Amino acid sequence: MDLLQQLLAAGAVTQQAFGPESRYVGLPIRTLAAPDGTPVSYVSRRFIAAPGAFAVLQRYRVREGDRVDVVAATLVGNPLSYWQLCDANLALEPSDLTGVPGAFIVVTLPAGVPGAPAGG
Repeated sequence: MDLLQQLLAAGAVTQQAFGPESRYVGLPIRTLAAPDGTPVSYVSRRFIAAPGAFAVLQRYRVREGDRVDVVAATLVGNPLSYWQLCDANLALEPSDLTGVPGAFIVVTLPAGVPGAPAGG
């Protein structure tokens, strides 16, 4: 076994399955045995912070034809960060954010980023 494999096996080095822009980064991968004994890996549950845990940067008024990925690219700088908008606005479905023209989307710092309110 090479050194990296030994470090991973010992837990001295962690392996990330998700990139830094993912909503799942930092969450542990768990394994469950299926009824036939086959190991099934899954991402542990992700808890979303309460709305008060986010520092509001701006409010954006939804326009007809807006897509959440394009809005995220414009406001957050990355279309894959649409989930940050969903979290801050308690939207279960990304399309909920842009479904009503004239509604507002709150754009925030991610929860836990310095500058965000404590608690939540």
